[in-house]
Amino acid sequence: MTITHKPTRDELIIQLLRPLRRKGKFGRNHTTPFENVYVHGVPPHERGHARDLALELVHDGCLAEKPSGGRRHVWLTRKGLAELARAEAALLHDAHAA
Repeated sequence: MTITHKPTRDELIIQLLRPLRRKGKFGRNHTTPFENVYVHGVPPHERGHARDLALELVHDGCLAEKPSGGRRHVWLTRKGLAELARAEAALLHDAHAA
């Protein structure tokens, strides 16, 4: 019997935004295709939820977007960096509280 752990919202935010921070995807000249945000590193059964969250992050201004060759490209905004820091701090706090 396999026990699966469904990621929390904060865990998923970290999983989506941390690679963008690590790769320096800040500003209009440093973008990544939108689908890369929710596909890379996310298990196939979680991608629908990850895509919905990525769309929400665009709507909330954590990710900015531009059209590029017919594809959506996004980058991490200052608001997205703050949200990533908040999620990391919350996860760290939860780990210490447990």
